[in-house]
Amino acid sequence: MKTKYFNRYSLPKDKKDHLSTLTKLDDIQFQIIEDITKEQNAVRKLTNLEIRDLVEKTKLSAENVIDAAVAFKWVLGFFSLEVKDNLEDLIEDLIETVKDIIDDRDKLKERLNKISNLVPQFRPLYKSEIAKSDGVPLLRRSNGSVILKPIFDERFDFDEMDIKSYKPKLIKRIACVLLELKNTSDQTFTVQLDAREFEQLLNELIALQIELKSFENECN
Repeated sequence: MKTKYFNRYSLPKDKKDHLSTLTKLDDIQFQIIEDITKEQNAVRKLTNLEIRDLVEKTKLSAENVIDAAVAFKWVLGFFSLEVKDNLEDLIEDLIETVKDIIDDRDKLKERLNKISNLVPQFRPLYKSEIAKSDGVPLLRRSNGSVILKPIFDERFDFDEMDIKSYKPKLIKRIACVLLELKNTSDQTFTVQLDAREFEQLLNELIALQIELKSFENECN
């Protein structure tokens, strides 16, 4: 049976699993996940410190804590970005869609209703996140390391030199920074900067930070 919302969209298996995860939590565990979500007041993953804290409070494994938080945040984001349909109808649609894998439909409905109560708080956050990533990929992860780069008196030229006679001499070593950046389109970029170039980058970032704070102050 196709429901009203899912006449247009199908629900992938991993999303159905999210809904199933919510029903496997007891009332105290669900409340703890709800409380940490409200405290975060942000669209982001759990930190390692938050995960350790939740493991201690819920008595769940770290993997189960992460699964529960991801499931909660997915439903909250889904509800927050769904503005065309009535949330009550959408909740009924979700329950109908997973009736083959979830026995306690009343429990799922109760959990979904509780999450829907957070939509007024989180809808602006999710809308802002969508706006930030509109057209331009976001930075997902960055890693940096310091390396020593050797400088030789000459580099091998395949067209001009014989590898058997190639005997480069080390002139000096210079310290460099390697930055690896990965965006939300799963593209990875690696750049190398010497001390001067790295200092220039830092100054430019600090200048942008100052401009950003000034802009935010004007907007608030």
